[in-house]
Amino acid sequence: MNVLFTYSILSAIIITIFYCILLLLPSSAIPPRISRRIILTGYAVSLILPMILIAIPHISPCAGTVPNINAVMIGTPIIGIADAGQPLSTWHIPSAITTLNTIVTLCMFALTLWSIARIAILKRSAMPCSIDGATAMVHHRDTLAPFSWGRDIFLHSDDAADPRHHLTIAHERAHIIHHHWIDILTGSIITAIQWYNPIAWRILNMLRDIHEYQADAYVLDNGADAYDYQMFLIEKTAGARFASLANSLNHSSLNKRITMMLSKKPRRTPRVRIASAAMIGALAIGALSFSGIAQVINDMSASPFDSETASIGKVKDFSLTVNTPATSTRLDEKPDEAMVEPEIKPEYAGGQIAMMKFLIENLRYPESAMKEKEQGMVLVGFNVDTDGSISDIHITKSVSPALDKEAMRVVSLMPKFNPGKQDGKAVKCVCQVPIHFKLN
Repeated sequence: MNVLFTYSILSAIIITIFYCILLLLPSSAIPPRISRRIILTGYAVSLILPMILIAIPHISPCAGTVPNINAVMIGTPIIGIADAGQPLSTWHIPSAITTLNTIVTLCMFALTLWSIARIAILKRSAMPCSIDGATAMVHHRDTLAPFSWGRDIFLHSDDAADPRHHLTIAHERAHIIHHHWIDILTGSIITAIQWYNPIAWRILNMLRDIHEYQADAYVLDNGADAYDYQMFLIEKTAGARFASLANSLNHSSLNKRITMMLSKKPRRTPRVRIASAAMIGALAIGALSFSGIAQVINDMSASPFDSETASIGKVKDFSLTVNTPATSTRLDEKPDEAMVEPEIKPEYAGGQIAMMKFLIENLRYPESAMKEKEQGMVLVGFNVDTDGSISDIHITKSVSPALDKEAMRVVSLMPKFNPGKQDGKAVKCVCQVPIHFKLN
């Protein structure tokens, strides 16, 4: 689920980059075929590149397996001081977001499959007829405008009997020749994955317009009179559309199509601007691969977090959550006096993230505890001496003997800390580390 969310966000970023490239290009000087190629390239990159970013360990936001621990995810830590007397919170906003994303994505894919099924059902009930050298599927469904899907042209019986049916056939044949149905299917997959991204929907509509421009150009290039064809299109705009996947005769804005037919074809493509836009796109995608955006997105989608805990991640069927040192108090010479926090708290060598990494690399969920389904927070206390060494490791909050023993074992393996200081001098301090064992 988290991988799907990460994939979706990365794909949305990439498709947005290509949309910006389209905006940089002068629409009046770019032929529809060039715009189509840019969009299809954006579709291909947005589908493939996120898989590469996720799959390759060096740049994957989901990489980071540790020996003897499978699928370990290290999230962005949120540092805070935990109360030893309270259990760790399990407020999982990212889980709710990723669950919602999965549900909506599956619904969008279901709608796409339903559209394909409806076309298949219509094809079974239609009658194949040879019209102007093309095989058309003639049906009797009222008010349905002509459309094409795959290699098939679908016509209502009234459109087949229309003396101008050759215009309809030529128009739909153009969609088939250019394989526009593959574009629409790919765009539908993109919008299903990026259902929340308005740019993905905008690009799909742009692609539909481009298809109609190409189909109109094909009809005119094959000898149709421009005025008669435009009047023919105006009459056909009253028909209902079939499915969002199909290339329908009246899918695109008629005003834009007529404007495109009346406009002059550009003599030359502004290659410098296209090259510049392509370079910008390549640099942006390269930055996406190496700037750590993928890692940040994965941290958002993979880590349960709140204001008190720092998530370490999920291991097979259990998760380990480790807080940064919760409390740090100075040991006074007089034990009856209240403990005073040192000015500088003791710190793990390398910082808190390094400490969490050490713990996750060495923690093992005891098999006996897993069999008994034991889980909960173990609070481990220990002293950090003036030389940074760890001593007097003990349990201040117990869960079970097996979990207590494992928590104490991993704490005993930690290297020296940077000692706490008071008035510029190293002092002996007491620290606590809460470790939360949880079975899923």
